[in-house]
Amino acid sequence: MADLSTITNFKAIYLSGLIIPNQATVAALGILFEKVYLPNNIEYVIDFAKRFRIATSSEKYRSIVITPEDPDEKHPLEALTPEQQETAYKYIDWSMACGYRNHELFEDVIESEIFEGGKPLVAEMIEQGAQGQLSKYRVTRSAMQLTGDERHKLSSMVESGYVPVIGNLHGNRLLKELPPSSIPAKELAALLAIKSVEMFFPATKGAPAEVILEARHKLRDHLPLFWASMLKLSTELKGAIKNCKDNDEVFAASQDLVDTIVRPAVLDLNHKIELERKQWFHRIFGSVYKALRMTASNPPLTQDQLIRSSLMLGADAAMNFADHLQKVESMKNEAGLAYLLELGALVEKP
Repeated sequence: MADLSTITNFKAIYLSGLIIPNQATVAALGILFEKVYLPNNIEYVIDFAKRFRIATSSEKYRSIVITPEDPDEKHPLEALTPEQQETAYKYIDWSMACGYRNHELFEDVIESEIFEGGKPLVAEMIEQGAQGQLSKYRVTRSAMQLTGDERHKLSSMVESGYVPVIGNLHGNRLLKELPPSSIPAKELAALLAIKSVEMFFPATKGAPAEVILEARHKLRDHLPLFWASMLKLSTELKGAIKNCKDNDEVFAASQDLVDTIVRPAVLDLNHKIELERKQWFHRIFGSVYKALRMTASNPPLTQDQLIRSSLMLGADAAMNFADHLQKVESMKNEAGLAYLLELGALVEKP
């Protein structure tokens, strides 16, 4: 028998470098995917430095030292101009900051060999607390260990089921380059899913790790149906990107599709549910009130008749309640959008 987990659980490779600058994207990746792999490749740094510049007031990058493991090996940034080298060091500083900021997600959610030992921060107990007292820990930052070309590993991971995810920092995918019109449906569905989930999170403020982990746990039953909806919607995106020239245009098209289809559908569905709940309230309690008035105008003559009337009244209310509750639940499952409704409720709770 086939293992259904291979089609109900999604794993991702974030193919736009070592940095996830948008914290809403971090939250979306952590909630949507069982695992998210961040490639460990210095080629991302070099490619970025050749094409972009980073404006920052921080001077932390100046203290970064890159040491090749082999003393006879050339410095990896040697071929870059001084300006490009400065950008590369700033990029590495950004990468480290991104890892430290999201350190609680490493291992459970984020997979990577970027940091020594697999975690950006390492806590070491230096003093055991007495009974009722707190222990003391020393927290140190792990060093980065960047490697060379790992395209073969990434290709193997894609073949094993990982979904390539393109971010919006830059378009270097380090896999075989595909024209936008040839991007597989799973990649397009992943873009749509991420942009849909990002609606509920601020772009610059990081979602607490506990919120991401709680959402992963509580919404796991809704996730397969949501992915099914995104895969179906990917056919719309496929048509929208047929004339796109690069990944940036694909990214913009996915955002447009979410803004024009997913967002209105979620708002409309939420409105329908609230309206159905109000109608349910008036119908259920209206029928109970009517029955109570009839009972009051024609009171049962015996205790047995009183009990029977009460049971019939209760059963009628229960049947109406179950009927309307079923309508609400079926409506919530419309087009797999229950996932987004539940996510919104979970994120907004105090």
